Amino acid sequence: MRNGDARPTKLSVEGATKYYQTKTGLVHALEDYTMQVKEGELVCVLGPSGCGKSTLLWSMAGLHGLTKGQVLLDGGGISRPHPQIAMIFQEANLLPWRNLIRNIELPFEIKKLSPAKHRDRIDGLLRKVGLAGFENKYPRELSGGMQQRASIVRSLAVDPSCC
Repeated sequence: MRNGDARPTKLSVEGATKYYQTKTGLVHALEDYTMQVKEGELVCVLGPSGCGKSTLLWSMAGLHGLTKGQVLLDGGGISRPHPQIAMIFQEANLLPWRNLIRNIELPFEIKKLSPAKHRDRIDGLLRKVGLAGFENKYPRELSGGMQQRASIVRSLAVDPSCC
């Protein structure tokens, strides 16, 4: 972040702490983490395995609550999934009974939006990631990398920043 950056804060994490209750006891996943992301800023979270990166991202997406602390988007608290936030998981998580295009259309169905109104965006994203022409293929017919790119398209197709 540049010193004196006047851009507004888009996302902030304040004192994020997370403990998971497991069968064998508490797991301390994240401790007092704070960060701010300015409008238009690109941020990368790096750290060793087990340091809480995924826990942080799940909390930022509203998919896991924090034990202590808060996540704010445009000043409002995030405590459940939010329409302006999309998450791309480590696993592609494509539904095996749906072809590529039907997997990409899933968020539209969940949000009760017409994918037809977003066809140009979807087609453009498919071209950009090299999946144009694979729309009718099923996940088992795609390589692991292609499946991961499909999940990226699925997350970006709805344009989470606008809805």
